[in-house]
Amino acid sequence: MEFFSLLFKKKENGLNKKNKIFEAIQVEVSSVCNLKCKFCPTTYLNEKGENMLMSWETFQKLQSLFSKAKWVYLQGWGEPLLHPKIWEMVAMIKKEGARVGFTTNGTLLNEKAITNLIEYQVDLISTSIAGATSQTHEKLRCNSNFQNICNSIKSLVKKKKMEKSKKPLVTLSYMLIKENIVELPQAVKLAYELGVEDIYTTNLDYVFSEEANQSKIFVWDKSLVNSSHEEYIQEAKKFAQSKDFTFRSYPIILEEEQAVCALNPSKLVFITANGDVTPCTYLGRKYNPRYYKNKYVQWPRKVFGNINDQEFIKIWENPVYKEFRNKFENRVKAYEELISVYTDYEPNLTKINNAQRNYYQRLKENPLPMECQSCPKIYGI
Repeated sequence: MEFFSLLFKKKENGLNKKNKIFEAIQVEVSSVCNLKCKFCPTTYLNEKGENMLMSWETFQKLQSLFSKAKWVYLQGWGEPLLHPKIWEMVAMIKKEGARVGFTTNGTLLNEKAITNLIEYQVDLISTSIAGATSQTHEKLRCNSNFQNICNSIKSLVKKKKMEKSKKPLVTLSYMLIKENIVELPQAVKLAYELGVEDIYTTNLDYVFSEEANQSKIFVWDKSLVNSSHEEYIQEAKKFAQSKDFTFRSYPIILEEEQAVCALNPSKLVFITANGDVTPCTYLGRKYNPRYYKNKYVQWPRKVFGNINDQEFIKIWENPVYKEFRNKFENRVKAYEELISVYTDYEPNLTKINNAQRNYYQRLKENPLPMECQSCPKIYGI
């Protein structure tokens, strides 16, 4: 879900920010997927009743909430284009004044979907790939056809130009693992040739099995980084720079805990397909195993309520949920105060040192919730 940190750095031209409480509301319209990806928990960990499409009745309960968000992202652990009412959902969100986007595996980007993306003025669509060749992509994303996906993206870009439409922003995301990092430079070149606006890498940050632990690129110790991995990333960056093309790659060396992750729980909320309200996609899973620094850990779900049983605002204002968010709000304030010292007109070393000490003390006073302490996203990936 690195998409969000990329998204929030974009200019919000033309967006009425008044009364926008949320940076984004992430709605899992589908926890069902038509692929069997080798690095996805949906393939391996789904329990009985977990695969489902969000009911239209459940989605309608969110309508009043959409006007309070800058973005609504229709994405969870499944493929959003499988939902038969996806376009009605898009229309409702746009009517409420929020921007809307989603990530797709690209297999259902047919002519009708392409037409609707433009007609309904979807703001952003990101297609996730796992290789720059059919052989690699289809090995990792079982049941997909890489060439068909590329052709669909070409068709979308072409139709967008033909219609002289500024929307949707068309991007590619590249799931970066050991099995495909060698093709990263080729993937950036492919993205450029397809005519998309940009491409960014996503780390395999939900490390739910020993196999995933072996496949992930990121390391916890700088001495363990594979130099060839860094070379592939630099080669990709060099090509992008030569073409004035946007390529964004996230860190593969995790060193310092940050104040907050890209999925800042005080500004973002995740609604599961069955209506559960949870801070993020990771904490919404019924079965939540992880490998953290090569050690196996398991945490329970972190759900604060269900919109089918209770109004969202009552769930959001629940004291337990507020306490959870307050930790992040306090950490963000500490970070903002630290940054303000660095940007001071006349900063001095003593002032900077004092600010740094105060920052780390504030983080210590506001430790991460237990469930977040073993998540690599807090380290910036």
